[in-house]
Amino acid sequence: MHAHLPIKYPFYDVIVVGARCAGASTAMLLARAGLRVLVIDRQLYGSDTLSTHALMRPAVVQLARWGLLEKIVAESTPVITATSFHYGGDDVVTIPVQGNAGIPGLVAPRRTVLDRLLVDAAIEAGAEVVHGVVAQELLHHRTGRVSGVRVRCADGRVLSLNASWVVGADGLGSLVGREANARTLYRGRASAATTYVYTKNPGVDGYHWYFGERCAAGIIPTNEDKVCVFASTPAKETDPPTHVSMTERHNAVLRQLIPSIAEHIAFTGCSMPRGFRGVPAPFDKRTGQVGCSSAMLVCFEILSHPMASLMPCATLKELRGRSSRHPNVSCRSMSKSGIPLLVMSYTRLNRFAASTGAKIN
Repeated sequence: MHAHLPIKYPFYDVIVVGARCAGASTAMLLARAGLRVLVIDRQLYGSDTLSTHALMRPAVVQLARWGLLEKIVAESTPVITATSFHYGGDDVVTIPVQGNAGIPGLVAPRRTVLDRLLVDAAIEAGAEVVHGVVAQELLHHRTGRVSGVRVRCADGRVLSLNASWVVGADGLGSLVGREANARTLYRGRASAATTYVYTKNPGVDGYHWYFGERCAAGIIPTNEDKVCVFASTPAKETDPPTHVSMTERHNAVLRQLIPSIAEHIAFTGCSMPRGFRGVPAPFDKRTGQVGCSSAMLVCFEILSHPMASLMPCATLKELRGRSSRHPNVSCRSMSKSGIPLLVMSYTRLNRFAASTGAKIN
C-alpha cells in the first residue's frame, strides 16, 4: 500500500503532500472528521530523517489526545521525567517533568517510530497513504483555481490527482509553498550549525542541555537504547560540511562540554554524523491570490522542537472547496535555527474542517 498508487477515488476532499509528522497527523485528523483524504510522500514508509526527537509537553499532550502516546512508549521509547541545564562545572539546574496517569513524562521517539505510527493512525482513520510518489506541480481549473496535483509514481507513471484542497507538508523547499505565491514579509537569520550522532546510551536519564562559550550540546535518550548527541557552533565559523569536518567539530564541542560522552563515543563508537547549517526563516503573508483562489500558508501546533520551540510545518492552499468560507488562520514565525515554520491552532484546524462540513474531535 505504501509503495504503489492504488487510487480508490477520482476525486478527494483533501490531498496532503508529505507524510511525516505534520502531514500524517493532518491527514489523520481530517480523515477522523469524515473527509476523503489522500496522502503522498516521496520517501519510503518508516524511513528516517534528521531530527533531535525531543518532544515538549504540548506535543506529548497531543499524542495522548490522539491515542498514540501509549503506542510510542510501547516501542521502547524512554519516558523523560527531568530536563537538566548544564552551564559549566557544578552549575546544573534540573527541572522535574510533572507527569500524571495519562502522560507519565516526555518522549523523544526516533522519526522511524513517530512518523510511522502517525501514518498508521491516518490509515486507520480512513486516509489513503502512498509512499514513493513525487509531487511535480499543482493543477489548475480553467477558471484559474487550483484543482489538484500532478505526481510521478515510483514506476514512472505520471498521474493527475484532483481534490478540493491541497495541504503542503513537504518541508523545506516545499513545492506547494513555492506555488502558493505568498509574499514574504520578514526573513530571519540562521546562526547555528548543528551536528547529530547516535551512540549507545551510557546510562543517561532525561534531557540534558549543555552551554559553553560559543557552543552548545545535548543528550537525548531515544529508541533502541541509544542517545542522540548533538553539538552546535556558530554557522559562520564552520567550514562547508564534510564527514571529516563535522566529526572533528562535533568531537571538539563534546570534549569541551561533555568529556564523559566524548570518551564514551571514542570507546563505543557512534553513527556517521549528520549536519544542519540552518536556513533563514521566512515569515509569509497568510493569504495571497493565485488566479481566482486564495492561497494560505498555515501550520498547526503538534510536535515541538526542544531547543527552539519549533513545530512541524504544513502549507495549506485552498483548492476548489465545497464551501465559500475560508479557514480563519493566523501565522507566526517560530524558528531560531532557520526552519520556516508557522502555526495554526487546534481550534483553527477545526474551523478548516468545518469549512468543508466536517468536525475534528
